[in-house]
Amino acid sequence: MQESKTPVSVDFEDDIATVHIENYLNKPAGEQIEKVCLQCLNDGYKTLILDFARTELVNSIGISFLLGVIDACEKKGADIIFSHVHDDVLSLFQILGITRKVKIDFASLQ
Repeated sequence: MQESKTPVSVDFEDDIATVHIENYLNKPAGEQIEKVCLQCLNDGYKTLILDFARTELVNSIGISFLLGVIDACEKKGADIIFSHVHDDVLSLFQILGITRKVKIDFASLQ
């Protein structure tokens, strides 16, 4: 099953929801990502994978929404994995300490 919403699309398999983030992670994208991720957690998904393959820019407001999703996963006992993270975005996540709170799929790094 695939749900398509700009700027986010989601694939579901077993208890895993993969959230594909499009383009620039800013306020509108962040709001949609948070909404979709919270719904997935409420629906019982135990693992969220955030796919950054098409995301090359992230601003501070986008980061704040990611932190909200990370916090919600921690409260629900769910795993959160970032995949296909571009080098510049990964560097930002490392500087901000986000990589200490999420799993990074290093095999998928670009």
